[in-house]
Amino acid sequence: MVTLPGFVAAYYASFRSDSANDLVDFYGGVCVTAVGGEWTVLANSVRVTGLSGTLGLIAPNATFIYGAWRITAARLDADEDTLRLSNATVAGPSVAGRSAHVTLDLKTGIIDLTDLELESAAFVVRGDGAVLRGETLTVSGAVVTTCIDVASPVYQIEGVSAEVDLAKRSVELNGGRLALGELKIPLRETIVLSEESLASFELPVRVQFVSDQSQQRPGAGLGVRMVGIPIQNGLTLDIGATGIDAAHDIGAVLLLKARTELPDAEGGAPTIVTATAGLEAGRPYLDFDLSRQLTRSLTLGFDIFSGALPARDQRHEGVLSLAYRHQVTIADRRPQSQRASAVFELRGLTAVTALASAHDPTHPWVAGSRLGVRADATVSSGATALGTFTLAVRLDATTYPQQQAHQLAARLVPTWRLGSGPFTATLSHDAWFTDSGSPFGVSVDRLMPRRRTEATVRVAGELWQGPTTLRRPSLRLPATLVAGPSLSGYAQLRAVHELVPEIAQPPGFRQLRSTFGLTYRVDPWEFSTNLALEVAGLVEPTSGRDSFVQFGVQATRSEWPVLNSSAEYPNVPRTNLELGINTVFGLNDGDTGLRNLEARVAVPFAFRTLELRPYLAFDFAPTVVSGLLPEWSAHGLDVTFVTCCGSFTVGYLNDRGQWSAQVAVDLERRPRKE
Repeated sequence: MVTLPGFVAAYYASFRSDSANDLVDFYGGVCVTAVGGEWTVLANSVRVTGLSGTLGLIAPNATFIYGAWRITAARLDADEDTLRLSNATVAGPSVAGRSAHVTLDLKTGIIDLTDLELESAAFVVRGDGAVLRGETLTVSGAVVTTCIDVASPVYQIEGVSAEVDLAKRSVELNGGRLALGELKIPLRETIVLSEESLASFELPVRVQFVSDQSQQRPGAGLGVRMVGIPIQNGLTLDIGATGIDAAHDIGAVLLLKARTELPDAEGGAPTIVTATAGLEAGRPYLDFDLSRQLTRSLTLGFDIFSGALPARDQRHEGVLSLAYRHQVTIADRRPQSQRASAVFELRGLTAVTALASAHDPTHPWVAGSRLGVRADATVSSGATALGTFTLAVRLDATTYPQQQAHQLAARLVPTWRLGSGPFTATLSHDAWFTDSGSPFGVSVDRLMPRRRTEATVRVAGELWQGPTTLRRPSLRLPATLVAGPSLSGYAQLRAVHELVPEIAQPPGFRQLRSTFGLTYRVDPWEFSTNLALEVAGLVEPTSGRDSFVQFGVQATRSEWPVLNSSAEYPNVPRTNLELGINTVFGLNDGDTGLRNLEARVAVPFAFRTLELRPYLAFDFAPTVVSGLLPEWSAHGLDVTFVTCCGSFTVGYLNDRGQWSAQVAVDLERRPRKE
């Protein structure tokens, strides 16, 4: 070993000194470390220059170790202030990649990289240059994509700069735009990508089915839309269509959404403005909201709405409101959530409203102004040994000058909740006292009398937990430590009673239901059973409410079936195998007997770049009751395409004639490597 004071210590097998050129060559396997141990260089040979003056270090095909970073370079050279590596391969905390040039300031510990590319499990970051300070990498001319191991990514996000947090494994991209080939789409000013955000990423596609009970209003049926398409900062676009199934009329969806904050000239709270304008189900749609906080407790609001939600009637309205809110919390040493508190709100409004049929929006059936005032108060005891007690009170008064009508209302909602370990109990009573005088109906502001009492008692928790075990899905795959078997369960009793009729619902018990369930987990299986008993229709036989017994058994298994299990890299599905039986037995007079006996199965089939999960369900009740063939009660299919940019899943489900669909992505899933 040789030590160069204040610079490095060299460990070597052989050396050759050249005093004429003021240098020494170490070879035969060399390890060079900084005197303070901050970094290490490994190489077959190392040359030290400037022995009588400014010391230098040169090493071809060297490996440089600096903290958690390991950099292999075609050439390394250093002096007492700076260390430089060229044509470098970089490996750091959860990332790996390359850089044309890496420069380390030995005094400050700051690393500069040029022409770099770093890859994590979820995404790739490229940049013209970068500076590493501690665990933060600042990249200029940044490009981010989830497409890994491809020369030409299908898409990438380009930005002016990016902050890469190596500890949190996240990227914050500034000034980004989405590049799809030659197409460039501006994105919001700041985008954050992380393993958590990518794992929970939702594709901006919404699929919905809106029922309209044969009224055929625009927007009914199956619809699909892409939401939140960025136009510029604070401005997005929704596009799609409604009624795309054969039974309904198709309608276009084209909605421009904006949100902005207008600063206050005197430095107070900003004015928040949100607006949505365009077409909803082929009809004009406008929703404008302005909120201005005048003081800490006083807020001014102005709203305009014109149009209709899918399968709803038209509403045209302008509202001006003023709201006051005050909260009091009793200060003591308990946590905030356990302290007694009171909240008081007072709101006044004036509005002009018109309602019209969806089929004839230009001729309103009722129109006029509304003047109203509303007061709300909520008092809570906070958590006590006897539970939490809450009382909510509301007073409401509205007048309708054009109709010479008024509506008065009062509401009392006392609630008690007790939670202790696996046991929870709640009891509440919701009492509305009102004359239901609004001419605009329940879709706007008509209130209905109510005397509803709800009570729930629930016990839930783990009953048994076994020891952890090792599991190996295939002989070719490594064993993993998994949780041991466990047994959990729950039991719940719930009752809902109506003292007065409410919107075609007669008084009496609305629900009297007992539910029980057990779940046994032994990796990779999960077995569950549930039982529900509803007797409201038996207690109130003239109410028309239902009574039944429902029983179900389900088994799911993860990572099975494994195709070509003997291969070095077998195809293991990500979705679960599912088997289940569900039966419902009616208890009402005139409807006693077996209603359905459904058996269902879903089996995943995984290939390298494709996973299929068909779902089938058959109802054997007709077979048991009448000797008929089973009915095909449900069918569905999920198809997952696994690409180098992540996986993309599309699927549908038809459950007894009700259609639904799903679209999902997993940006961390990619084809297994051969």
